[in-house]
Amino acid sequence: FSKGSYLDTILPVEIVGQKRPEIGQRLRLSEGDITQTNLLYKCARCGRTFQDHSGSFHSPSYFSKTPAVDAERCEWRITATHGEKIVLNITDLDIFKSDNCRTDFLEIRDGYWYKSPLLGRFCGSRRNSNIIVSSTGSRMLLSFITSYRQAGMRGFAAHYEAICGGDINLENGGRLESPNYPADYLPNKECVWRITVPKDYQVALRFQ
Repeated sequence: FSKGSYLDTILPVEIVGQKRPEIGQRLRLSEGDITQTNLLYKCARCGRTFQDHSGSFHSPSYFSKTPAVDAERCEWRITATHGEKIVLNITDLDIFKSDNCRTDFLEIRDGYWYKSPLLGRFCGSRRNSNIIVSSTGSRMLLSFITSYRQAGMRGFAAHYEAICGGDINLENGGRLESPNYPADYLPNKECVWRITVPKDYQVALRFQ
């Protein structure tokens, strides 16, 4: 990493006629960093890590005219800046329906770890489903698991957005931070917090 934001980091050798691959950045991991880490730790071959404010993605065979007949295992990780939450909208769902979604499913967890709190597990067919799932923190893990029985099914499509603000119910005290605090906040953000306290109490703010 460079000391100043105006300086270049260590750059890979440039090949004439090709775009120079990106490595190490000041604000986030590059695609190259993520790819090498996935190889090192033998992560799922499909899926990726999202660090943008918003984005859309889908299962590997979603737009294929001949959906995969083999089992698939994919993982997507979504990260927002500190102080933000992630809202996921599953816009289309077409996954083989098993009892309690045991064999084929889309699983969403509130964090990066496979043992993080479960937000939901989904299967079956729901076109234009618009299933909304929200994280409590700035990390979300999606695991897409299928067996051979998913032949002829599309999988899923989804859209996510990182948001700030929200409703806060207080009994005693609490703490608020702007997104990415104590580092610089990112541009084009509008955060609104709605604080609710018990009856006959008032809200007092103290800025540090």
